[in-house]
Amino acid sequence: MRTNFTQAVVDELAAAVPDELAGSGQPVLIGTGWDSAVYKWGDRCLRLSTSVAAAELLAKEYRWTERATSLLIESGFSVPTPRFYGESTDFFPYRWLLVDYVAGAPLSDIPSEDRGRAARDLATVFAALHEKAPPGAPVSPHRNVALEKKADAFNKYVRGTDMEALLRPLFERGVAALPWDREPVWCHGDLHARNILTADGSISGIIDFGDLGAGDPAVDYAAFILAFTKQQREDARIILRMLGQPDDAFLWERARGWAAYMVAALASSEHEEDRRLAEEARRLLASELPD
Repeated sequence: MRTNFTQAVVDELAAAVPDELAGSGQPVLIGTGWDSAVYKWGDRCLRLSTSVAAAELLAKEYRWTERATSLLIESGFSVPTPRFYGESTDFFPYRWLLVDYVAGAPLSDIPSEDRGRAARDLATVFAALHEKAPPGAPVSPHRNVALEKKADAFNKYVRGTDMEALLRPLFERGVAALPWDREPVWCHGDLHARNILTADGSISGIIDFGDLGAGDPAVDYAAFILAFTKQQREDARIILRMLGQPDDAFLWERARGWAAYMVAALASSEHEEDRRLAEEARRLLASELPD
């Protein structure tokens, strides 16, 4: 089920927030995604689901985001920490979430050749986020699975398109790579250039933890393939190794496979911004193919 939000509905939901948690002024729409609409409300945001499945993702965010991102916050990066979990009502059919507003411009606003500082920062983000997940941590059915389980969807996206020759070799090499054989770690699961926020070229925060889950960090390492040049990635790998993060050939093969899948998914989106991300990522991915 999909729903459209009037300002009156949004204002009514905001009125249910306790005074000590409330934002200031009137909530203002700042973005829509695959599964939610986001309204800025002073130093808070209202995250409103657009489907039952989306509401389930918000429930997971409410329960787990603060726990999974505590070291990320300690390291100086902002995240949309949940503050209030709103009830469904007669005029709004889903539960909804109040979170901290994360300031910054999307990485996608920065030309790819100027993202070197952000690439190095992302290595620090991973060192803080990719901690061993606790027992009972959620597992995303979309992102914390073996890459081979995405083959049907990948084929649907690329078969017969002009993307296939570029993406299929990367995806198949990722499927063939040795799997992650360590303890599952916390993974963001949907790191692309719009979910990484920046200020003056540095990463200021990470948003949209709907695909948060325990698993193989290759799904997050795909961000290095999707959003950065090869040289920027090589520079970031120095930081990863200094911080004791995984950096083996099989991990990067799986990351390239996930990147190929994500490009295919973004390119199929009905949202123009997603398709623009896919076009940029395709250009960066072209450098991953053997000469």
